[in-house]
Amino acid sequence: MPDEKWIVTKPMMNAQTGTHDIDIKLQHKDTGKMISIECKLAKKGDFKVLKQNKSGLGEKGDYLIPVKCMRSRTT
Repeated sequence: MPDEKWIVTKPMMNAQTGTHDIDIKLQHKDTGKMISIECKLAKKGDFKVLKQNKSGLGEKGDYLIPVKCMRSRTT
C-alpha cells in the first residue's frame, strides 16, 4: 500500500470467543476510512524457508508463508 495514501497497522489484540480477529488495519489518509483485514493460511502446511537469496522474495533463511487476506465481514 502506498505510504502517501494509507496507514497500515497491526493491532495487538487477544481475540476471544465472540470477537473477530483483526490481523491488519488500514486507514485511508484522505477519507479516514478504516478497513479491517483478516489473514488465513492459503494452504495448510504450505510454507518454506529460503535456502538462498531470491530477488523480490527475500533473503536466505526467510520464511515464505502463503496467506489469503479477506476484508472482515463485520466492518
